[in-house]
Amino acid sequence: MRGPVMIDAAMVVSTFVGQPGHRLIEFGIFAAALALIILVPYVIDLLKGTATVGLARATMANAIVVVIALTVALLVIEKPFKAGDPNQGLARLVIVALTTTLASVVAFYFGGKIATDAAAQAATTTAGPAITITTPTEGVTYKVGDNVVANYSCTSPTGTATCTGRIVGGVDVASGAALPLGTAGEYVFEVTAVDTSGASNFVRVKYIVA
Repeated sequence: MRGPVMIDAAMVVSTFVGQPGHRLIEFGIFAAALALIILVPYVIDLLKGTATVGLARATMANAIVVVIALTVALLVIEKPFKAGDPNQGLARLVIVALTTTLASVVAFYFGGKIATDAAAQAATTTAGPAITITTPTEGVTYKVGDNVVANYSCTSPTGTATCTGRIVGGVDVASGAALPLGTAGEYVFEVTAVDTSGASNFVRVKYIVA
């Protein structure tokens, strides 16, 4: 039973593959398979959040553009719009699909790239310098007269212009200098930083002297 079934299947396939007038169908199947093979891994990675978004976007866009270019080349070679060609309707459908896909790719790639770059630029501009306060520690109680040295730092991708620590309502305290712990009370220590782009940031911690 397998022999006749296989022969019949081969005959059916042979009527569509390798015959004049069916090359557009063959190429459409090939292009769809090629796009799926290239794009599916990147789509899965994007859904999982493990891919580099820019690389995945560029790869998908380039793969679709390659398929479009090959399809256009086939249309030029086959010349399906000549009189009496059975593929005229299919060729028109292919051209409409290509135009729509190309517009989508352009919008997807360049629109996404512009949005990503703008978001990254905004984050860099508005975030301000990063500030780390090691000492004094939030919520810690120090004894009156203790010798405690302030320890803090400021960093920024664009470079830090100023990094100043002070007791709110009191004196400035440089990193490495002793905290004024001569009087009991609750204090707020603030570090303010400004980077070379003009963005600023501040961090506060509270501590107690008793």
